[in-house]
Amino acid sequence: MRYLIHGLVAFMMIAMAVVPMVAVESESKMSENPDAGGYSWVDSYDPEPKIKYGFIEIKHDPNVEIYDTGYDYYHLSLVTLPFDFNYYGVKYNTGNTIYVSTHGALSFVETSGSTFTSYNRIPSQSGPRGILAVWWGRDYCPTSSGTDRIFSLETVIDDEKVLIIEWNTQGGGTFEVILYEHGMIRYEYLSLPSSTWNTGTMGIESSDDQKGTEYAYSSDPTSYTVPFAIYFANQEVEILGMDMYDA
Repeated sequence: MRYLIHGLVAFMMIAMAVVPMVAVESESKMSENPDAGGYSWVDSYDPEPKIKYGFIEIKHDPNVEIYDTGYDYYHLSLVTLPFDFNYYGVKYNTGNTIYVSTHGALSFVETSGSTFTSYNRIPSQSGPRGILAVWWGRDYCPTSSGTDRIFSLETVIDDEKVLIIEWNTQGGGTFEVILYEHGMIRYEYLSLPSSTWNTGTMGIESSDDQKGTEYAYSSDPTSYTVPFAIYFANQEVEILGMDMYDA
């Protein structure tokens, strides 16, 4: 089934039932208005409206891509975009490179790994350009003693092509971003780093650093009840296969 998203109201419509959760930091966070690029977000915490949590473990899938990050604190894993993807009014074509930082973030345009260690507000003209910050912070994903920590998988969810990128940080975080071919962005958190020192920022930003929406900045990982999820969508994005309350 296909539904056309029109801003925040549509986020309320696609909310799905989940097991009740309460975040220590706050309850039921939801963006009040779309950002300058038309993006809104909603999370999986009670009360409604909320969306369904659904982490997809990919690292044991036979088709998974595994990335060796070594001990490089500035490492970028290069992931190939498997479909056209529209993001803040820019079309990124099939075959484009996605630059995946070991620090829990990615970008379609930022090619310097060192910039991902500048933990700024979103949006900001400092630090990496066009960041998708899943859990962006000091914690990172070194490959050591045969332990792989960054994975990607092209697959299908409800008849729609998706790309999943998963991080397994040395501090204990396991989380992922799911990019839907029609434009929705989904962050899923199975666990977060166990130390309060490993703070994280969550949000999305345009490639010109002028537009963005920030879910949390330099946030204490122990202040969240996991698992949880955050969905971001543009006012004009199409989403496939979403169930709705009382629809």
